[in-house]
Amino acid sequence: MKQRKYITTVAQYAFILLWGGTISLKVWSWQETKGEIQMQQFPSWLTELVIWTLPLAYVLLIGLLIYKPTVKIGIKLSTLLISVFTLYLLAELPKY
Repeated sequence: MKQRKYITTVAQYAFILLWGGTISLKVWSWQETKGEIQMQQFPSWLTELVIWTLPLAYVLLIGLLIYKPTVKIGIKLSTLLISVFTLYLLAELPKY
């Protein structure tokens, strides 16, 4: 049981560092971030949605991970988001 708590704590702080670093970099270079998202193969309506919801999602996840009663849901949602990113990257790999 103690090992499970340790793993949860490591995951919690690892995701806080990941999302905190990501949001910092995205906000610091906002114009570059917008340009990179606009280069993706999304419809224009989805591009605008992604530009504004991703930073909000990072902030929400950090809040969930910091507030003790919601840590487990924060870890689950963080894992889901990282999985979606991974699947998107795999789908975008060049087909040889």
